[in-house]
Parts: sequence; structure tokens; C-alpha cells
Amino acid sequence: MNGLISAEMLADLIINIINIVILFLVTKKLLYKPVKKFLDTRKEKIAAQFEEVKLREKEAADAKEEYCELIGNAQVLFERTVNEAKAEARKSAEKIVSEANQQAKKIVDDAKLSAAEEHQKMIENARSDIAEVALQISNKIIQREVTDADNRRIIDSFFAN
Repeated sequence: MNGLISAEMLADLIINIINIVILFLVTKKLLYKPVKKFLDTRKEKIAAQFEEVKLREKEAADAKEEYCELIGNAQVLFERTVNEAKAEARKSAEKIVSEANQQAKKIVDDAKLSAAEEHQKMIENARSDIAEVALQISNKIIQREVTDADNRRIIDSFFAN
């Protein structure tokens, strides 16, 4: 052992270093590049998924905005329709009430006319009855025949008084 390191040890050391370098290069060639390629592919897929999620979020936000607008429009349309229906119902009710008032007025007018006619008939009947009774009384009192002209004169003076 002339020196600290012998030639045999130095040769073993160099062979070990060469083996380590070759092992490193082979490992790098066989493992590192495929693993790196796999990781890069995975990274790209994840980035693509993030982009798709962002796109979906934007689409969802747009859909929500459109939905809110549609709901607002539907609510305005609903209120307009309800107001139109109320106005239509009001007009219809006013028309029905107006027609009912006209019919009631006609019925009242007809009833008044009928009552007036009935009243006139009753007065005529009463005059006729009174005239007949008066004629009978006067015939009994006078005990003579009274003419129609006499009867009319007596009746007219009676009703005039």
C-alpha cells in the first residue's frame, strides 16, 4: 500500500462512477422523460379542465342572467295581463249593472203604467157602479123613468162636485 489509494481501488472507483453515470443516463432516458411527458400531459389536461370550468361558469352566469331577465319579463307580462283582466272585468261589471238598471227602470215604468191603467179602470168601474146605484136610488126616489141624458147630467154633476 504505497499510497492511500491503490490502482485497483482507483479502477473500481472509476468503474463505479461510470456505472452510476450510465445508470443515471439510462434512468433519465427510460424514466425521467416518460414521467415528465406524463406530468406535462396531465398538467395540460388539468389546465384544459380549468378552462372548461371557467367556460361553464361563464355560460352558467349568462344563463342565470338570461333566466333573471325572462323572469322579470314574465312578471311584467303577468302584471299587465292581470291589469287588463281587471279592466275588462270592471267594464263588464259596469255594462251588466247598466243593463240591469235599464231593465229595472223599464220594469218600474211598466209597473207604473200598468198601475195607472189599473187605477183608471178601477175609477171607471167605481163610476159605473156608483152611477148604477145612484140611478137605482133616484128611480126609487122619483118613481119615474129617468132618461139616459138625465143620468149623464146627474153623474157628471156628482163627479164634478
